[in-house]
Amino acid sequence: MFIVFEGPDSSGKTTLAKALANHVGGEYQSGIVAPLAGLREEADALSPMDRFCFYRTCNALKGARLLADQGSHIVLDRYIYSTAAYHQLLLGDDLTGYVAEFLGDSKYRSPDLVVYVTAEPAIRRSRALSDGTANLWLDVSMDSRLEESYSSVMAAAATPVVLVDTTFRDADSSSQWLMSELERRGLPLISSGGAR
Repeated sequence: MFIVFEGPDSSGKTTLAKALANHVGGEYQSGIVAPLAGLREEADALSPMDRFCFYRTCNALKGARLLADQGSHIVLDRYIYSTAAYHQLLLGDDLTGYVAEFLGDSKYRSPDLVVYVTAEPAIRRSRALSDGTANLWLDVSMDSRLEESYSSVMAAAATPVVLVDTTFRDADSSSQWLMSELERRGLPLISSGGAR
């Protein structure tokens, strides 16, 4: 099973992704491939088009590597959806066709499920400022158009989506709600007995 966590910065994606990976005995992975992780800060300082190219390269490398790893549970923290949603706003271009093309390419692994994690902008801003993760993406993350951008990107893909709003939930209750929702949906990795 391959599950991707998506959503704006400071919504709780990483916390929930790690909790799910732990719950199912899966492997948590970042969307940034290890050989390029050291270049992320430098890439984020570049022009929007150069940033898009960096994240697009990470998506392609990650998607190709995951294609070869079909037998295990992978929980990925961001993939093509975030790349497209953020860069649609930064570049002013419609990238929904790009997402559909990427996910339809047999060279890359497509997820079985997307978990979209969100929270009200004021909550996300408060979290980012309190945990020191505020960065150059924060203004884009707080942009009211980001939710619309994600919505159009998600609609371009035929992947099932579970929405988790963490605005009024702490990490534990959000995680419990997500596990219950996945069980309710009868996902194989949950109904097969959880962690292996």
